[in-house]
Amino acid sequence: MADAFGIGGGLTLVWAGIQDCLRQLTIGAILPDMAVISSNARPGRIGILVGAGMMVATVVGGILLVIGSVSAIGDQLPDFTAEIDAGTQQSVTIDQAGTWALYGGGAGATSSGGHCMIEPPAGGTVTTDTPNTSMEFTRGSRQWHLLATFTVSVAGTYEFDCTGTGEIDRFAVGEEADIKGFAGSIVVAVVGGIGLAFGFVAGLVILIVGVVRRSSARRNSQAVRYPQPGYPQPGYPQPGSQQPQWRDEQPS
Repeated sequence: MADAFGIGGGLTLVWAGIQDCLRQLTIGAILPDMAVISSNARPGRIGILVGAGMMVATVVGGILLVIGSVSAIGDQLPDFTAEIDAGTQQSVTIDQAGTWALYGGGAGATSSGGHCMIEPPAGGTVTTDTPNTSMEFTRGSRQWHLLATFTVSVAGTYEFDCTGTGEIDRFAVGEEADIKGFAGSIVVAVVGGIGLAFGFVAGLVILIVGVVRRSSARRNSQAVRYPQPGYPQPGYPQPGSQQPQWRDEQPS
């Protein structure tokens, strides 16, 4: 069924092309000048439409990409269960056993620093680990850094005693960061932005080519409609001009 449809569509396109050729030939036989004008009346129109369409589509796509990327990156950022000021002790309730993350933040903090001592409830244990990759993000007025991950054996209330170094003046306990998802969202945003930029430039080039072709066609059509007057060729009398008269003179 698909092959039959493809053959039928191809025949339709061929027949449409033949009809167009016949129509141009008929016009050319009756009105040659009009045939030239009509065949060149709107060249470049498709280029103008395609180029402008590509530029509009890339602009709209860029806006949607920014909105989608901000939303996707925001979804990958971890939620904080509690925040702790540096140099203080604070009780934090952790509602389930598993792996959690410790973050350190400060206004304009460019590097991670500081640490927290964690005391588990009775019957619980805590195991800390240093992450293999780094992660930083901005939330509120602080730049946050992933400091460590820790695994708790039971849910309950844990005591945190945190000390900051450098510009780190606040700590946060939250869910473990999805670093791969966070990095993937950034890569998608960058690659998508590059693709849209190339699409916009390509649309601009196509638009310029279409405008140039359209302008050239208009000049050509004006030349056909209003041909320049011919100039007489030297050495040959032009039709309608006075012919020289020759007389035989007899010697006196």
